[in-house]
Amino acid sequence: MSNRDPDDESAQRLQEAVRATGIQEELAAANLKCELMPRWTDETETSINFWVDPRDHRKYSYGWHKLEDIRAWIRGEGPIVKQA
Repeated sequence: MSNRDPDDESAQRLQEAVRATGIQEELAAANLKCELMPRWTDETETSINFWVDPRDHRKYSYGWHKLEDIRAWIRGEGPIVKQA
């Protein structure tokens, strides 16, 4: 019988999955600063959503986003970028 907490194991898998995306390095390379908090989208633990809170709220929107949205932001596109 294991004394390991399933929530701790899930959190560890989540951190490993986030590292595997390389998104933190991509954001740093693009000089985009934000708070980034991941969560699994559901119990299958196959997809991640991120709470993105950019430092510059005048230009960027905060909220829950998919990895693809964050990569679009790096390109200057997508739902995180506020429209003029």
